[in-house]
Amino acid sequence: MINIAHLEPYTAPARTQSDSEAEREPRRDEKHEAALEVEIDKIIGHRFRKDRHRRIKQYRIRYKDLGPEEDKWVDVGNMNAPDYIFEYESKLRKSKRLN
Repeated sequence: MINIAHLEPYTAPARTQSDSEAEREPRRDEKHEAALEVEIDKIIGHRFRKDRHRRIKQYRIRYKDLGPEEDKWVDVGNMNAPDYIFEYESKLRKSKRLN
């Protein structure tokens, strides 16, 4: 509990030009930038992982200029590569029809 006699009105700190410039430019994270620079080479597999009562589809991604040891499982909701997904799903359907 705080006594009201101890409260003071809020005063905002003085703003400098560098403060306003920092607000306009988004902060850049080196790891985030590195992740953006890597391009998808192809999708090499898929699986479903269970999340409580849902099944979430994941794709195994191979990145350009990186070896197989760098392949990652990525949730379909975290991907922005509709062309690669369409290409992979088309090949999958075609191979199922041939069998």
